[in-house]
Amino acid sequence: MEIEILHVPGCPNLGLARARLAAALEQTATVATVHEVVVADPAEAHQLGMHGSPTITIDGRDPFGQDATGGSLSCRLYWSGGRSDGAPGIVELIEAIGAAV
Repeated sequence: MEIEILHVPGCPNLGLARARLAAALEQTATVATVHEVVVADPAEAHQLGMHGSPTITIDGRDPFGQDATGGSLSCRLYWSGGRSDGAPGIVELIEAIGAAV
């Protein structure tokens, strides 16, 4: 499994995304290669399918409901635990990992 965390330089939610992804991988005993990709150009965001920072892709697909068109360097919000948050929740990440296996 290949996982990418696409983010802008200085993303305030990068640490949260890293920690939750690590916890989800540990809890599911999933072996994955995780790469962080710094995206600073709108054209690159569009090409990579980044819909705000951070965007997590699993095997090249954004499992959190965004289509492959467009691109954004803005902060991304996720629905997690009944509220918006700056990174996907651990439960949502576990579900996305399970769906990709």
